[in-house]
Amino acid sequence: MKKLNIDIPKTTPEYPYVEFRINENGEIFLNTTDSWWGGVGGGFMSSDGTYGNTCLPEELNGCIVDTVTGKIKKIEKHISELQKQVKKLKSIIE
Repeated sequence: MKKLNIDIPKTTPEYPYVEFRINENGEIFLNTTDSWWGGVGGGFMSSDGTYGNTCLPEELNGCIVDTVTGKIKKIEKHISELQKQVKKLKSIIE
């Protein structure tokens, strides 16, 4: 697993989790939070187009990698579905 070079914000008992958000340019933004978004397999998609998750500080690297890997798989699946639709449509006019 790739080790990301990011500075992890300091958590507190009131805000024990690190929230990461990834924007459409692939930039990662970190903050502390008291909200839990489900860990690996969980996460959120925001109305501003960012997506992310929360985790404990020591799990941050793995959680980011898992979230990005999951997003890649979803996009690849969507591309595959679109390619099938294009093929079907092309068959109509060929």
